[in-house]
Amino acid sequence: NEHLTRLEEAFSVSFGEGAHFVQHVLTALVLLSGTILLAAGLTLSWWITRGIRGGIERLRMGALRVSEGDLDCRIEVRGHDELGELAEVFNDMVERRRSAEAQIQHNAHHDALTGLPNRTLLLDRLEMAMRLARRGGEQVALLLLDLDHFKRINDTLGHHVGDGLLLAVSRQLQGCVRDVDTVARLGGDEFVVVLSGARSREELGPTLAKIAQAIAAPVTVEGHELVITPSIGGCLYPADVADTTSLLKHADVAMYHAKAAGRGTMQWFNAAMLEETREKRSEERR
Repeated sequence: NEHLTRLEEAFSVSFGEGAHFVQHVLTALVLLSGTILLAAGLTLSWWITRGIRGGIERLRMGALRVSEGDLDCRIEVRGHDELGELAEVFNDMVERRRSAEAQIQHNAHHDALTGLPNRTLLLDRLEMAMRLARRGGEQVALLLLDLDHFKRINDTLGHHVGDGLLLAVSRQLQGCVRDVDTVARLGGDEFVVVLSGARSREELGPTLAKIAQAIAAPVTVEGHELVITPSIGGCLYPADVADTTSLLKHADVAMYHAKAAGRGTMQWFNAAMLEETREKRSEERR
């Protein structure tokens, strides 16, 4: 019994020590597993957070560039998560704004009805043509066209028919000139043609005849056959004037002399016309 008692006591001691050892091992394993899981969670969180921060930063920088006027900015789409979808929405928004900006710019420089350059774009192109003429020792011809009795068409057939006629005239004028020339609409029934690289008035004779013949050709608009003639006033740079404002003004004077001469005619500006106009205005003030 004493021997068994000693064996039981020794077994109890050994079992207790083993149990404590197993407890320490399990505790260590639990702590190690927890540490590994915590490290993995933190690493994963850092990775995810870094990706989110990167996406947000790309969106922020893109928005900043667009606010500064850079409409070519695009954000790289990485993945199909919420940030990726937001990047696609952002890119689509920028693209839409770029079409809208282009349309605004076009509308600011072109006639709404015909799509021809308006006065603003005409002056820019006229300045460019004049600079090139100075370098090449050439001249620039500016023709101001007014459609004779156009108001009658609007009054009798309606503005929609008048608009159709203006569209037809704009196409006819563009078909009479070269790509380096400019056809513009000032408004109403007034058109301007800028002919670059001219040497003399005589050299422009065939082009003027072509323009007059094209506009005078019958045009059918909504079942109405219309025949109209242009009164044309012309002015040369630098032979007649030295700046864009005077070029337009003197071509206008010549055009009114063409109307006074019986309409459907062409008149080149000369100094006598300007003096005559001044005298008429002086008499009207009296």
